[in-house]
Amino acid sequence: RRGWAENNPRVHHPSEWNLLWRLPFADASKYRYCSKHLQRVNHYEKSSGICMKDQLTRNLRRMQHVFRKPYGFYPPTYILPRDLRKFESAFRAKKKAGDRDNLWICKPADGSQGEDIYLLNSLGDIEYSGPMVIQKYLSDPCLIAGYKFD
Repeated sequence: RRGWAENNPRVHHPSEWNLLWRLPFADASKYRYCSKHLQRVNHYEKSSGICMKDQLTRNLRRMQHVFRKPYGFYPPTYILPRDLRKFESAFRAKKKAGDRDNLWICKPADGSQGEDIYLLNSLGDIEYSGPMVIQKYLSDPCLIAGYKFD
């Protein structure tokens, strides 16, 4: 670990650090020392409400319900296993209407870096062993500096 040193509480003041690497459920008491502009934290308290795909979907649904149009950017999304029947119904309706744009993307609710993500255009392709989201695939998504995000 070239250039990195672990903060030793016996030697260093609690505010003497640049990177706080914490697990999602670790004690957040060190946040009170976040004051320097060069300090970075990898996880923030209760950030799962926007970082976990299923919770993000729930929160955006709430916002769509209240504010409608400003949140219309979020494509149709279903949380599995809870919304499986709703998704199947929507999928079949698009197929019955002859809609050729019936491609969906499946993502683990807590996944990252593209792991276990797959596309489906048939109900028989659905595979999941834990919470997933199925979202209408966007062929031309919004990008930030040329990169996809979610």
